[in-house]
Amino acid sequence: MWSMPARLTNGDAVEPIMELVARHDIKYVRLIVIDALGGPRAMLVPEYNIRDALTHGVAFDGSSVPGYAEINRSDLNLHPDPATFLVPMWETPGIALMFCYVSNPDGTPFAGDPRGRLKVTVDELEKEGYGFNTGPELEYFYVTNQGGVVAPFGKGGYFDLPPLDPTEDVKLETLMVLEAAGFMLDRVHHEAATGQQEINFRYSDALKTADNVILYKLAVKTIAEKHETMATFMPKPF
Repeated sequence: MWSMPARLTNGDAVEPIMELVARHDIKYVRLIVIDALGGPRAMLVPEYNIRDALTHGVAFDGSSVPGYAEINRSDLNLHPDPATFLVPMWETPGIALMFCYVSNPDGTPFAGDPRGRLKVTVDELEKEGYGFNTGPELEYFYVTNQGGVVAPFGKGGYFDLPPLDPTEDVKLETLMVLEAAGFMLDRVHHEAATGQQEINFRYSDALKTADNVILYKLAVKTIAEKHETMATFMPKPF
């Protein structure tokens, strides 16, 4: 039997989070849970409900999240992780976000919460004197969609630079918002396939890296749309 990860909620963490909300003039906080396929799902909570969300959690319909629960057992609660509070530059001004753990209505941990299971695994390893670091190498494609025809954006190949790789502006903005979110970046370059890009970031403990993968994909896709292109992490889309 596994137990819910320890959370600093109705004690030390509430007031510091509320101070951050006030300092950054936050109007809404996006509370993110991870579904069984590794995708983010979220709700917005207004700033005047953040204290209650941190203290008691927020109820939601688990049957509408892929892989979570059947309709007759759909009542679940999410619990924000204060350590993940972030005001991302790619979001609409006035919005912050936090990742969450998931529990059953009686407060016991929901067994289908991937983030909660990972946290427990990391904690168990640490009790045995081990660390668990992970470092992914994420690659993606910038593409265009004209009249329903999806094609690579640009004609670049491995290590190509402008003008063969016309994505300099979108990549530079992506790098800046990632660094502002605390990412330590490594190598950035055009990959071998046409339209394929690589932005590497520093490894960390498994939970932090898992959260960073979600943030990375949100940033890459959001900034791409701002520049009238699209980003896909689908392998070999063409």
